Amino acid sequence: MPHNFLQQNDTSRAQLKEFVARLTDRDFERAVGTDWTISTLLCHLAFWDQRVFFLLQEAQAGRIEPARLSAQAIDSVNFAVRVLSTAIPGTAAAQLAIQSAELADAQAAQTSDDVVGKIMSSGFERMLNRSLHRLDHLRKMKAALG
Repeated sequence: MPHNFLQQNDTSRAQLKEFVARLTDRDFERAVGTDWTISTLLCHLAFWDQRVFFLLQEAQAGRIEPARLSAQAIDSVNFAVRVLSTAIPGTAAAQLAIQSAELADAQAAQTSDDVVGKIMSSGFERMLNRSLHRLDHLRKMKAALG
Protein backbone atom coordinates (compact mmCIF):
# COMPACT_ATOMS: atom_id res chain seq x y z
CA MET A 1 0.00 0.00 0.00
CA PRO A 2 1.57 3.31 -1.03
CA HIS A 3 1.62 5.82 1.78
CA ASN A 4 1.41 9.28 0.26
CA PHE A 5 1.38 10.79 3.75
CA LEU A 6 5.06 9.87 4.19
CA GLN A 7 6.21 12.43 1.61
CA GLN A 8 3.82 15.03 3.01
CA ASN A 9 5.25 14.42 6.49
CA ASP A 10 8.81 14.75 5.16
CA THR A 11 7.95 18.01 3.42
CA SER A 12 6.19 19.54 6.42
CA ARG A 13 9.00 18.47 8.77
CA ALA A 14 11.55 20.12 6.47
CA GLN A 15 9.43 23.28 6.43
CA LEU A 16 9.29 23.22 10.24
CA LYS A 17 13.09 22.92 10.42
CA GLU A 18 13.55 25.78 7.97
CA PHE A 19 11.07 27.93 9.89
CA VAL A 20 12.63 27.47 13.32
CA ALA A 21 16.14 27.96 11.94
CA ARG A 22 15.19 31.53 11.00
CA LEU A 23 13.63 32.46 14.35
CA THR A 24 15.24 34.98 16.65
CA ASP A 25 14.83 34.97 20.42
CA ARG A 26 12.23 37.74 20.08
CA ASP A 27 10.30 35.80 17.45
CA PHE A 28 9.53 33.00 19.92
CA GLU A 29 7.49 35.42 22.03
CA ARG A 30 5.45 36.73 19.09
CA ALA A 31 1.71 36.30 19.67
CA VAL A 32 -0.16 33.83 17.49
CA GLY A 33 -3.82 34.59 18.00
CA THR A 34 -4.90 35.64 21.47
CA ASP A 35 -3.60 32.82 23.67
CA TRP A 36 -0.51 31.40 22.00
CA THR A 37 3.01 32.44 21.11
CA ILE A 38 5.30 30.89 18.54
CA SER A 39 7.15 29.16 21.38
CA THR A 40 4.02 27.71 22.99
CA LEU A 41 2.65 26.65 19.60
CA LEU A 42 5.89 24.77 18.91
CA CYS A 43 5.39 22.98 22.24
CA HIS A 44 1.84 22.21 21.16
CA LEU A 45 3.13 20.58 17.96
CA ALA A 46 5.70 18.63 19.97
CA PHE A 47 3.06 17.35 22.39
CA TRP A 48 0.70 16.09 19.68
CA ASP A 49 3.55 14.47 17.71
CA GLN A 50 4.73 12.73 20.90
CA ARG A 51 1.19 11.52 21.56
CA VAL A 52 0.92 10.17 18.01
CA PHE A 53 4.31 8.46 18.36
CA PHE A 54 3.06 6.65 21.47
CA LEU A 55 -0.32 5.73 19.95
CA LEU A 56 1.23 4.39 16.75
CA GLN A 57 3.62 2.21 18.76
CA GLU A 58 0.70 0.87 20.79
CA ALA A 59 -1.44 0.30 17.69
CA GLN A 60 1.42 -1.50 15.94
CA ALA A 61 1.82 -3.76 18.98
CA GLY A 62 -1.93 -4.49 18.94
CA ARG A 63 -2.44 -3.02 22.40
CA ILE A 64 -4.88 -0.24 21.52
CA GLU A 65 -7.27 0.92 18.89
CA PRO A 66 -7.41 4.60 17.95
CA ALA A 67 -10.13 6.48 19.82
CA ARG A 68 -11.49 9.95 19.36
CA LEU A 69 -10.99 12.58 22.01
CA SER A 70 -13.96 14.78 22.71
CA ALA A 71 -13.69 18.46 21.83
CA GLN A 72 -13.62 19.20 25.55
CA ALA A 73 -10.74 16.78 26.10
CA ILE A 74 -8.78 18.35 23.24
CA ASP A 75 -9.43 21.85 24.58
CA SER A 76 -8.34 20.82 28.09
CA VAL A 77 -5.14 19.21 26.79
CA ASN A 78 -4.33 22.24 24.64
CA PHE A 79 -4.96 24.55 27.60
CA ALA A 80 -2.63 22.54 29.84
CA VAL A 81 0.05 22.29 27.15
CA ARG A 82 -0.11 26.05 26.55
CA VAL A 83 0.21 26.86 30.26
CA LEU A 84 3.09 24.44 30.86
CA SER A 85 4.90 25.42 27.67
CA THR A 86 5.33 29.00 28.84
CA ALA A 87 8.10 27.66 31.10
CA ILE A 88 10.03 26.23 28.14
CA PRO A 89 12.50 28.57 26.40
CA GLY A 90 11.79 29.18 22.71
CA THR A 91 14.92 27.47 21.42
CA ALA A 92 14.11 24.38 23.50
CA ALA A 93 10.54 24.43 22.17
CA ALA A 94 11.89 24.55 18.61
CA GLN A 95 14.24 21.63 19.24
CA LEU A 96 11.45 19.64 20.90
CA ALA A 97 9.08 20.30 18.00
CA ILE A 98 11.62 19.07 15.46
CA GLN A 99 12.62 15.99 17.48
CA SER A 100 8.97 15.10 18.08
CA ALA A 101 8.13 15.51 14.40
CA GLU A 102 11.01 13.21 13.50
CA LEU A 103 9.83 10.57 16.00
CA ALA A 104 6.20 10.69 14.88
CA ASP A 105 7.10 10.60 11.20
CA ALA A 106 9.53 7.71 11.66
CA GLN A 107 6.90 5.75 13.56
CA ALA A 108 4.31 6.47 10.86
CA ALA A 109 6.76 5.21 8.25
CA GLN A 110 7.27 1.97 10.20
CA THR A 111 3.58 1.30 10.73
CA SER A 112 2.40 -1.84 8.98
CA ASP A 113 -0.02 -1.67 6.07
CA ASP A 114 -2.63 -3.49 8.16
CA VAL A 115 -2.48 -0.92 10.96
CA VAL A 116 -2.37 1.96 8.47
CA GLY A 117 -5.52 0.57 6.86
CA LYS A 118 -7.30 0.33 10.21
CA ILE A 119 -6.29 3.85 11.19
CA MET A 120 -7.34 5.34 7.84
CA SER A 121 -10.64 3.45 7.72
CA SER A 122 -11.41 4.68 11.24
CA GLY A 123 -11.05 8.28 10.03
CA PHE A 124 -7.78 9.02 11.86
CA GLU A 125 -5.75 10.26 8.89
CA ARG A 126 -4.20 13.02 11.07
CA MET A 127 -2.56 10.32 13.18
CA LEU A 128 -0.49 9.25 10.18
CA ASN A 129 -0.44 12.42 8.08
CA ARG A 130 1.17 14.78 10.57
CA SER A 131 1.59 17.38 7.84
CA LEU A 132 -2.08 18.31 8.22
CA HIS A 133 -1.54 19.54 11.78
CA ARG A 134 1.98 20.83 11.25
CA LEU A 135 1.26 22.91 8.16
CA ASP A 136 -1.85 24.46 9.72
CA HIS A 137 0.21 25.80 12.63
CA LEU A 138 3.18 26.75 10.46
CA ARG A 139 0.84 28.97 8.42
CA LYS A 140 -0.38 30.66 11.61
CA MET A 141 3.16 31.21 12.94
CA LYS A 142 4.38 32.59 9.62
CA ALA A 143 1.40 34.95 9.49
CA ALA A 144 2.20 36.14 13.02
CA LEU A 145 5.69 37.08 11.89
CA GLY A 146 4.26 39.00 8.95
